[in-house]
Amino acid sequence: MRKFLAPTLVGIGAFLLIVGILAAVWAPGAVKRTPLDVDTTTRLSGEAAKIDPSSGDMIPKPIFAENITRVDSKASTDDTAIWVQQSCVAFGTGGDCYDPDDRNVILLPEDEIVTADDPPSIFGTDRVSAEGVPVSKLPKAAVDAGATTVEGIVNKFPFDTEKKTYPYWDGTLGESVDATFDRTKKIKGLETYVFRVVTDKAAIDVAENTPGTYSSTKEIYVDPATGAIIDQTEDQQRWLDDGTQVLDLSIGFTDQQVAKNVDEAEDNGAKLTLITSVVPLVGLIGGAVLLLAGGLLAARRASERRHRGELVDA
Repeated sequence: MRKFLAPTLVGIGAFLLIVGILAAVWAPGAVKRTPLDVDTTTRLSGEAAKIDPSSGDMIPKPIFAENITRVDSKASTDDTAIWVQQSCVAFGTGGDCYDPDDRNVILLPEDEIVTADDPPSIFGTDRVSAEGVPVSKLPKAAVDAGATTVEGIVNKFPFDTEKKTYPYWDGTLGESVDATFDRTKKIKGLETYVFRVVTDKAAIDVAENTPGTYSSTKEIYVDPATGAIIDQTEDQQRWLDDGTQVLDLSIGFTDQQVAKNVDEAEDNGAKLTLITSVVPLVGLIGGAVLLLAGGLLAARRASERRHRGELVDA
């Protein structure tokens, strides 16, 4: 039995070393990529005042929002995630904007809708940088489905988010703006990086063929390990060219949504740590120890054999 121990230790040690090296070199690049099985519904709540065209009054009312976000795994590639996204902001205290059985059908009457995507928006992002990919570089399936170009960060930040300024897609403007690192903040024990996105009196169409201006201040709370957005708040205002305000909106993720996001980020962060840190350490250290032990044991047995041979010769 003892004669098999040394080669067994060497074999297991070599295997662990290979696993450790692969985990250290290959795993980070393989796992720190936007997954292709994303299918989430994000809920927000707040308050908004929208101008009444008949009276000109703006009376604040409760609002809720629903963002449906999924990755089309069939249209996506190893490098690019193809997103299908719908969002709806409506007056009320919560509920569904879209029919759960047919996400193309809006359930609410038109006078309750503040804004909604119809049809869904389709676009691509780089699976590593999380930034938008031009239509010219998207797969044919996405282009045929009506994909558009987006720029900057969309839906999530990159893994290992840094304390710096990122380009961030503003769908209202149709261009990227700066998301500037502002501070850190713990949310339910999870440390997040807070980025501020500020737009001041930018020219847009506040309604179809109705020019005006738009201001917005967003704060985005990001889990730096996974790049997941844990919380987001926004204050937004819109005016006509004559200075008449037509929208005053304040909205953010619901408490339940934030709690769910924290749980998911902690779970995904633990999996990342296991794959990219624990497994390489166990493989490299454990493999080296077993190789050393097997080598020492083999040398000891060889020495014992030589010693027995000397005694026989004597």
